[in-house]
Amino acid sequence: MEETLALTAKITYRTSLSYTNILSNMYGAYWRQGKYQKAKEVSSEELAIHQKMGWKEMEASDFLSLATVQQDLAEYEEAGQNYQKVLAFFDEVLKSPNNRLVVTILNNWVGLELTRGNYSLCDSLLQRAWQVNALYPENGGETTLYNQNALLAGKLAKYALQDSLEQLALQKQSPNLATATLELQPIIIIFLATLPI
Repeated sequence: MEETLALTAKITYRTSLSYTNILSNMYGAYWRQGKYQKAKEVSSEELAIHQKMGWKEMEASDFLSLATVQQDLAEYEEAGQNYQKVLAFFDEVLKSPNNRLVVTILNNWVGLELTRGNYSLCDSLLQRAWQVNALYPENGGETTLYNQNALLAGKLAKYALQDSLEQLALQKQSPNLATATLELQPIIIIFLATLPI
């Protein structure tokens, strides 16, 4: 009986591994063709198998694939949750919060949050990315991080400009109302000054 169970487990393992490899290839093909919904379905199926088999490392890869395709589908909330799950894997399962791949994951997540306009989260994600990237000077991730910093600063500057224009319009209508919003400008300027250049 034990031999039969061991043989069944071995066959199930091999079958599951082969099948999920096929699903992974299908995900890549669908994603490259821009068939994001199909890519999401295939990746979700792959995740379900990996969870059933208890393959944590593969689950993290699936969550990253899902986050990528959900970002393409403008399912931003779900994509952000899946980026969190991938980082939790590095932090809790691998006990490797400073793995060089974390920089790439954080960078992708920053891109998502820039799209969503969640600039305070972008800042904290970029700070962590810079800290981890500093541990791997040969990694060469600085260029991308500088680009993300510039995008964030540009978004904040645009926001500050729009805010200033709105304040001027308010001031013309009601001088007392406009002074309350003027107090926020120094906070934005201080934040911009803290970004690495």
